[in-house]
Amino acid sequence: MLFLLPFLHSVAEAEVTFNRIGQFPGGETYVMAIKGNTLFINTGPLLEIYDVTDRGNPVKISELSFGDNSIGGLDVKDNYLYVLHEDGISIVDISNVSNPIVIGWNYFEGPRHFHLGFQATVKGDYLYVVVPDRFIIYDVSNPYNPIELGHFDQPPEAEGKFRRFDISGDYAFIAECYGEPAYLYIVDISDPSNPTEITRISSGGRNGWGDVAIDEERNIMFALEYRDMLHAYDITNISNPVELGTLGDYTSGSVLNSVNSIFLEGSFIYASAYYCGAYIIDVSDPSNMSIYSKACVHCEFPKAGYVEDIIKDDKNYIYISHQCGGFSITDVSDLKNPDPVAWVPTHGRFDSLIVKDNYLLTVAEDEFLVIDVSDPEEPKLVYRPFIWRRGEIQPVSDDYAFLPSWSMWRLIDISDPTNIKVVKDYEEYHHTEGVLRNNRMYAIQGGQYYNRFLIFDATDLANMTLIGEYCLIPGVSPPCHADEPDVEYLPYSIDVKGDYAYIGVGTERGIWIFNVSDPSNIEKVSEILNGSFIPSITIYGDYMYAFDGHDLIAFDISDPENPVETNRVDIGIYHPSSPHPIPKWKNYLVMYGNELLLINISDPAHPFLEKTYKITREGAPGTSGDGPFVWFEGDYLYAMDGWRSIYVFKYGEEDTTPPEIQNLSVEVGIFSATITWQTDEAADSLIIYRTEPGNYTKNAYIPTKTKNHSITLEGLEQNTTYYFLVQSTDWNGNTYKTEEMSFTTKPDIYPPVITIVNPNEGEQLPRGTSEITVKIETDEIAYCQYGESDFDYGEGIDFPQQGTTLHFFNLSVSDGKSYTFYYKCKDRYGNIGSAVHHFSVASEWWDHFDDEAKIEEKNNVLVENGEVKIKSPENKFYPTKDARISPIGSWNTGTKDLAVGASDDLRTLIEFSLPNIGGEVGTVKLYLYAYNTQHPSWNHTIYVHLLEGSFDEYHVNWTYRNETEKWQNEGGDFDPTIIDHYDTSGEFEGEWISFTLKGESADNLIDINWGDTFALLLKGPSEGYNPRNDWFASKEMDNKPYIEVLPSSVEGSIVSIPITPTSLQSWDKFYADYETPEGTYIGFSILDAETGEILCSNLTGKGDDISACLSGVQSIKLKAELWTDNPPATPILKEWRVSWITGRNDTTPPITTTEITPQPNEKGWINSTPVVVTFHRSDDSDVAYTN
Repeated sequence: MLFLLPFLHSVAEAEVTFNRIGQFPGGETYVMAIKGNTLFINTGPLLEIYDVTDRGNPVKISELSFGDNSIGGLDVKDNYLYVLHEDGISIVDISNVSNPIVIGWNYFEGPRHFHLGFQATVKGDYLYVVVPDRFIIYDVSNPYNPIELGHFDQPPEAEGKFRRFDISGDYAFIAECYGEPAYLYIVDISDPSNPTEITRISSGGRNGWGDVAIDEERNIMFALEYRDMLHAYDITNISNPVELGTLGDYTSGSVLNSVNSIFLEGSFIYASAYYCGAYIIDVSDPSNMSIYSKACVHCEFPKAGYVEDIIKDDKNYIYISHQCGGFSITDVSDLKNPDPVAWVPTHGRFDSLIVKDNYLLTVAEDEFLVIDVSDPEEPKLVYRPFIWRRGEIQPVSDDYAFLPSWSMWRLIDISDPTNIKVVKDYEEYHHTEGVLRNNRMYAIQGGQYYNRFLIFDATDLANMTLIGEYCLIPGVSPPCHADEPDVEYLPYSIDVKGDYAYIGVGTERGIWIFNVSDPSNIEKVSEILNGSFIPSITIYGDYMYAFDGHDLIAFDISDPENPVETNRVDIGIYHPSSPHPIPKWKNYLVMYGNELLLINISDPAHPFLEKTYKITREGAPGTSGDGPFVWFEGDYLYAMDGWRSIYVFKYGEEDTTPPEIQNLSVEVGIFSATITWQTDEAADSLIIYRTEPGNYTKNAYIPTKTKNHSITLEGLEQNTTYYFLVQSTDWNGNTYKTEEMSFTTKPDIYPPVITIVNPNEGEQLPRGTSEITVKIETDEIAYCQYGESDFDYGEGIDFPQQGTTLHFFNLSVSDGKSYTFYYKCKDRYGNIGSAVHHFSVASEWWDHFDDEAKIEEKNNVLVENGEVKIKSPENKFYPTKDARISPIGSWNTGTKDLAVGASDDLRTLIEFSLPNIGGEVGTVKLYLYAYNTQHPSWNHTIYVHLLEGSFDEYHVNWTYRNETEKWQNEGGDFDPTIIDHYDTSGEFEGEWISFTLKGESADNLIDINWGDTFALLLKGPSEGYNPRNDWFASKEMDNKPYIEVLPSSVEGSIVSIPITPTSLQSWDKFYADYETPEGTYIGFSILDAETGEILCSNLTGKGDDISACLSGVQSIKLKAELWTDNPPATPILKEWRVSWITGRNDTTPPITTTEITPQPNEKGWINSTPVVVTFHRSDDSDVAYTN
């Protein structure tokens, strides 16, 4: 306490500090929103925008950082994204997703703290958001100026946090989580200025309410108790909800014990589930809800373990945020068999950092990142060398660093940060970290099962040799493996000087001191601070500094076996929340917890706390890694703010100088203007503007701080003067605002550009087309006219649509005719554009099968790439359910890998359902993908049996086939007849193995037909001891099991749309282009379009004359029948066409001319005989007759 008052006084008088100058944002991903093919997610305070047109390969488009403020909610409507963050709400214009701009905001009276996802939902002109203690309603009818209308505060006695909600009509349903008790509040929001509680429902579980969803059609509320139970309530009487049913319970074995959030669509709830991905729950009967299927994202992408929000798009894909593990996308078009298609890591949860040669290297949960900090004010991501596991980075030399993790100890070459190389993975040494001294690595390995002290010969870091081992758990011998987890002797910290190592052991074991002069005989020589937890130890010179969670304790270790305590520094509430290194900077030891602590060690025996700095909002992360969390390069400090960001600070006089705005310029367009400027330090970008001076009603704001600023104002009026101010604020709150300036947009002198949409320019329409819609499109709002000859604007025919960009009219057309139309379009500013459009109607009907537009009916055929082929019945079918069962309780599972063996203690159950396709089944084979073998030196045989009855994959085990029904025989009821077997030997990891179920090679085939459902049991030999067990992928994993079903023969057919010529004298020819490989056939016929009667058959497609068989018929359809006796070979139809001779719909009388020989004289007389009179009669282009 002697140092406290002087310290407080010195802080008040301080003239130097750590000024924040830069940020690399990141953090946890909680919330998402989707609009079309654009996905919006948060990564801590970072808004990230992805193009998900290809759902299997999302591509990042842009990002926007909200600085200190983690994002807690997202929703999208039209061209606006609504963002809830720790400082309030912001509205982002996303009309150009490559250039998102904040246009409106409303800030809280003080920042909230988000270490979770919350929710923002927009409906109509209202935005609803929830923060831990308040539900708030905003009027967002003017996106430039959102206004808070009212709020509903959490009751004072509440112990939990508001988390999520749903809106239905005049009511909000608010879920309160993480408290006992916690409530589900039903609130009347008919008056947005005064939300009023109607009633509340208490949770019965340990976690409170996690989410809620309203089925408005059925007046049902589905409410999730977080990781416990799903409830269904009838809310017809809103003030008295009546429970209809539940799913799950309050035990640790609840079927919903991993569910975090829910999304309702139709009769199904999509629920995000820890260490799975998603559960799809059938809620069609709320009194009997059940899990319909599971999407095991975690099986496909093991990094996607944690879960938060779940949303769905209109193309049958669900999106799950994975907290520290990015986001995933799953195809749910087949609800019974969801298919995870993508996982994208985000810069989530920074665990540690170092800086080398102007590059910052950091472990960010699943990513190892290299960041360019040559300009510390604007860190830039360089690349991600590899996907990693949570942990820290520990440099051991200028060129090498180790990456401890939960699964291995990785050595990397960091000599060139732009080309990080993995040198060696020490896979045995998970949970291991160490210090390098004189070519020896002194390491501690924890993980609760391996609590040991290790010494390696590290002359060659890539090939270290273990030369010493000491088991920290009493009574355990090397290799120091304990059968039960042990935390009492878990090592937390280590440092070494000379021949002595100092290790912080357990939470109450203090520091153990070891003589390591002979690594083969490590000797424990003493203990100090027994009864204390020592998460951090560091040695400088002859002094060791140990942190016990409250005090920093200095020891003189000149006698290494008997350290002498010389002083203690009480750092109280500032202490770090987890173990981390204690670096030295200048004359200070630096510790980082809630604040940054500078501990003066100019007198190493008597350290004292000289200064503290509140440099970040959250302080050091409560991370799974052990740091470093701060790093000094001269006067530059790199530090984490919790899990949300890495910040850069510069030590010096307190920054009170606003950024200087330089080189401001405006580039004007017709409807836009781009304003650019530079600042001499990183700052944000704000423009306020309008068409009247001094009255600014519009905003354009980019919160991301930079020194190079550019904002494009879009949607402006042409030839208009705008008045604006530019403002930039630096990290330390210093603001510079310019004087008022103006610019004038260019006048619009460009005519509308006309694009012909339908028919295409020069297109020949199929014969028989009688009516079309002619469409054009303009690149701006326009007023359009058309005509069949050229005209001046104002003299043409108006399109039915005026003042739009899409213009169209209907037109009757005839076979064999050509059409030309002229278009004139005038924009709002009098500019006129023109275009000419040509198209025609063909004299025959054809189909090249580029698409299915001319196909009326198809049966078991596939139309693609201009070809029609038989669609062989899908010959690969995946299980509807599978499970692993064992008499050992923890080995039973219905969502993970399958296994057979271990002296028949591991069996696999698997069930298939075949579609009712029809036809005869030839052969059936079962395929399993083997990905691991334990004890491969043993051999055994895997037998396949027919399981009697079915099973519930989520509740099946060695004793029970489902939740309530026992097997008659433990281990599953099965027919003892062996269907087929497979003799295993050695390691066959990565191989497919097969069993014949129906076919000549089966031991005892079973009769399988289309439409059958059957289940199988796979087991090993029951006799004797055999530890071998083979592991196979399950249906939730890549390379899932399947059966291959080959039919004896397959057939299909195709029928064209009706072909009805607009003018017909007689039908002419039929043509077809096709191939028939060996064993395949194709037959053609022509049907009456009205009755379906076969009129022509046995056609060859080689120019068949169809005039006789179609005499008197006005409308026909073409039919092709394809079949094969040799699947998968198939006939191929590439084209068919039919021609006819047109009749005439003639409204013009024939033209008759005469010729007289000899010619009459001037008076009309002929004076000689004979006189020949010849009549010529013609009808348009055809000569009718001459007589």
